[in-house]
Amino acid sequence: MALDAKEIELKAKALTKAATQNEPAANIVSLLKELQTGVKATEDLLRSTRVGIIVNKFKQHKSPEVARLSSEIVSKWRNEVNKQKASGSPSVSQRSSGSPRPAQNGTASPAGTTPSDKMSKLSVPPDKRTWKADGVDINQTSNKIRDSCIGLMYDGLCLNSTESPRAVLSKACAVEAAAFSALGPETKEQYRTKIRSLYQNLKNKSNPTLRVRVLSNEVTPEQFVKMSHDELKSAEQREQERKIQKENMDKAMVAQAERSISTSLQCGKCGQRKVTYTEAQTRSADEPMTLFFLHPQLPNPTHPSPLRRLRLRSPATVLLSHFTADPLPMVHEHGLPVLAPFLGRTFTGKDGVGRYFELIADLLSFEKMSFDGEDEWIVDTVSMAVSLRGRARFTWKETGEGWDETFCYRIGLAEDQGKGGGGLKVQEYRVWADTGAAYLARTHQLGEVQRELAERETKKSMERTRSGHGNLMGEGQRVYSGGVRRHRRVTCFM
Repeated sequence: MALDAKEIELKAKALTKAATQNEPAANIVSLLKELQTGVKATEDLLRSTRVGIIVNKFKQHKSPEVARLSSEIVSKWRNEVNKQKASGSPSVSQRSSGSPRPAQNGTASPAGTTPSDKMSKLSVPPDKRTWKADGVDINQTSNKIRDSCIGLMYDGLCLNSTESPRAVLSKACAVEAAAFSALGPETKEQYRTKIRSLYQNLKNKSNPTLRVRVLSNEVTPEQFVKMSHDELKSAEQREQERKIQKENMDKAMVAQAERSISTSLQCGKCGQRKVTYTEAQTRSADEPMTLFFLHPQLPNPTHPSPLRRLRLRSPATVLLSHFTADPLPMVHEHGLPVLAPFLGRTFTGKDGVGRYFELIADLLSFEKMSFDGEDEWIVDTVSMAVSLRGRARFTWKETGEGWDETFCYRIGLAEDQGKGGGGLKVQEYRVWADTGAAYLARTHQLGEVQRELAERETKKSMERTRSGHGNLMGEGQRVYSGGVRRHRRVTCFM
């Protein structure tokens, strides 16, 4: 016997209650079987009762029988709705009263409303639009990954737009098709990364004109998928970044302490007898002073080096100008690729390096970036490499979760033999960072972990205070800090 809309809603609520209260799997299976036999699926019925969404959540249930049954039900309903669309039959809601389903504004929908009418009119405010809210069908390619990408493009293009759902869907399909043609198939990471990058740029509140330019075809889909991160920015954004860059560079141009120059030592790379050095007493008084040598052409953090450009949020084109063209440059940030899209991959060539920095700019924001002083760098003048540490606060843009991080760079230099090259530039760029924090922030778990650690530390502190150990430990630390001097030994490579 077919269930009406009211009965279906009651069954759906019972399913939700069973899941939240961890009821036995047998109870859930019983409810699912009733829905399987009692629901005659139509698009209007599934939308009004939201039973499809609730049943779909049980596909991840720990009970294999519940997961299998829910998957079968969802597939059955989807096929029934698709057949109705293909045959052109109207979606009649199974309401006990037999009355038409009320529209979102509270008035009854006219009997002659067709899917074509829905595709040409807005049913939600522009700032609340998504493909789900507009009720569009994104299943255009019969490929789950590609259809999901079409939905992502639709969400980016429709935000704050008054264009009809039909026009937005058409443009979203065209953009996805252009990306698939240029970077496909859909299993390639380049295709997925480009779609994510375009979506992040489309929904950027500081660049609303980009959506208008794409929808009006001022920027064609083929041009859109090939635009660099800098080209996607509005003219106002580029001008603002130029002003910030100039202001920061002006502040950085301060007098630097003069260094001693030695002509008795020869560089093993270029053969020059001109090496700057400084001395520091890093060990006990009876030990000789430590000499820190620096190749005359190695980058200085107060000059426009790649590190300086990175801290000043320079455009990708400026960053790329500091990398060699020949030999091919490479960037590698160590970590597991499953943790973040930019980890565990080697980006080669200037295009690859550009993609790496575009990924970083799309996914992360940072502030308070600083690097160790030059006297703490580890310089290898034989292999022409510099190793150093940096610190910054990073935020994963999509979730808004942030963390403080200390990271390490290894910058390998080489003589640029490419066209228009000349001089030392970066050929190898390696990064070691806190991949765990990035993954937790990406999956929206970092805040919870941080709260748990803070609560655990507070609990330990309270326990130490109650037992009296806290006072003893504090006194011991004071005596240690006042009576013992820490020594640091620095190794130099020359």
